[in-house]
Amino acid sequence: MKTTSIVFALIALVILTGCTSTTVHLRPDLTFQTKDSKLRKSVSISISTDTKNYVLKSKAGVGTWTVPIGQALEPNALRAFAAVIEKATAYTGDTAADRIIELSFDPQTDIRLGGTTFSENKCIIVLKCDIKDSTGKVVWSGTAHGEASKNISSGYMCLTPLLLIGGIFIQNAYNAAIGNAADAAMMEALQKLADQVKAQKQSIF
Repeated sequence: MKTTSIVFALIALVILTGCTSTTVHLRPDLTFQTKDSKLRKSVSISISTDTKNYVLKSKAGVGTWTVPIGQALEPNALRAFAAVIEKATAYTGDTAADRIIELSFDPQTDIRLGGTTFSENKCIIVLKCDIKDSTGKVVWSGTAHGEASKNISSGYMCLTPLLLIGGIFIQNAYNAAIGNAADAAMMEALQKLADQVKAQKQSIF
C-alpha cells in the first residue's frame, strides 16, 4: 500500500512539475582556480549582444524550461581570466588591452532534461574563442567543452506522498538541479579556456 501511494504521488508530481514554464538562472560568481602566478598582461573580454542574450530551452512533459546562459557568460568569463591574467576587463570599444578575447557559444551547446522529475538533467556548454591584437588580427582561436549532469538528491524520495503531491519542494529542487548542471558546465568550459590561454601564452602574447 505504501509503495502504491508513492507511485501515485510521483505520477502526480510529474504532472504538476511538467505543467510549468520556468526560467533557471546561472550564478554570475563562479569560482575559478590557477596553480601558479598570473600572467602580467591585460585582456578585454568582448561578448556580442546576441551572445549575451543566448538562451537554452528544453521541454520536459508539457512544461518548458528556459536557461539564459548568455547572461552569466561575461561576469564569469571576467572571473575566469582574472584568475590567470593580471588584468581582465569588459570590452568597451577601446584597444588599450594587450589582447581582446571574443567569446561566443558553439551550436553544440545544449540542455537535455530528463523525462521525469528524478531523471538526470544534462547541460553541455561549448565556447568558441578568438583572441585578437590591437589591430584586430586573430592571434589564437580555440574551443572549450564543459558538460555536467545533475539530478535531484535521492533524499527527496523519503518525503511523504503529501509533500510530493504538493510539488513545491521538489519543483525547487528540480530547478536547482538544472541550474547546478548549467553552472558546472559553464565553470568547466571557462576554466578549460583560461587554462588553454595560459598554456599558449607565448604564441598569444
